[in-house]
Amino acid sequence: MDKHLIVLLLSLTITACAGPTTPFGAVHTIKKPNKKKFVEARTTREIVMKPSTPKMYFYPQKQVLHQANDLIIQIHDPKGVDYGYQFNIYYNGYDVTNSISLQRKDSLQRDKNQILITIPKLKIQAEKENDIQFVYAHNSRSTPIMSSFEKPTCNIYANFRPRMENTFRVPASYVEGINFLSTEAKYNPSYFAGLIAQESSFDPKAVSWAKAIGLTQITNLAEEEIIDDYPHWPRNPKVGVVNYAYLKTLIYLGKINERNEWRLDPMYSMRGGISYLQYLDNYWRKAQNITLVKAVYANVDQGLTDVITASYNSGPSRVRRALETRGYNWINDNELGEAKKYINRISSYCYHFAERE
Repeated sequence: MDKHLIVLLLSLTITACAGPTTPFGAVHTIKKPNKKKFVEARTTREIVMKPSTPKMYFYPQKQVLHQANDLIIQIHDPKGVDYGYQFNIYYNGYDVTNSISLQRKDSLQRDKNQILITIPKLKIQAEKENDIQFVYAHNSRSTPIMSSFEKPTCNIYANFRPRMENTFRVPASYVEGINFLSTEAKYNPSYFAGLIAQESSFDPKAVSWAKAIGLTQITNLAEEEIIDDYPHWPRNPKVGVVNYAYLKTLIYLGKINERNEWRLDPMYSMRGGISYLQYLDNYWRKAQNITLVKAVYANVDQGLTDVITASYNSGPSRVRRALETRGYNWINDNELGEAKKYINRISSYCYHFAERE
């Protein structure tokens, strides 16, 4: 047989054996998930919790979607952790236990009633659906328990002050500005911190290919919606006419700076970011627009959080068209690009900045 044909056949065989890639590694199967086994495991969540029922805890408590992060699963088994304990991981219905077996570390605690299972540097992709379930049984004869590792949540109208020291080195003046401006506008400071983290990673001189500038990455189009309220803020005319590469060079050299362009002043940038959020908030509260939100979301505040966030990234008109044409599946509309990833990453920053673990 021709050697090139042999290589082709081998490559096809290898490809066929590899299933979808997951945060826990590739699923080495072409079979669909064993739904029967998965559903049977899921139903164990309905059992009555007794004093002897094992309990499962996650650290961090919810998925981290903005960076790789160690996940620690703490299992407390009142009967004691049996030598033959069973532990399985399901990702979107696939049993991925074996995919992570070499990386995970199981550590039995001194009291023998607890075991810590560490999965290092778990990277969960924000643009994907991530249904993650962990199943534990005392032994092969015991009824298993299942716990879901849930997505992070965030509400723009909540009130949680952010703690960012584990992720970013943020000047105290930025933190004070975030807390003051958000609270003044009745927005969640942790949400606003998450938006800045996603937009600029707290770099006051950040420039995007779309010529969005500064901490809150206000574009020229977004600026037009808010600048009338701030007539004395400095505006550099070159920003609107030069290309991205030249603009970035001018900012790097200090030719365009915080003295002649408001978006490069951290405090003005934050004030402008809040003002643009207020503009988007008002846009979505108009009768014809809030009706679209209510048709998709039972929780209106959560719906407004999502559409305002997506609008900050893609523009409100595109988001409105997606809601009109796609309904519940609006977030996956092609015109919105990476809306799902953007929303999920900001939700992740927001939740974990605000958490008290």
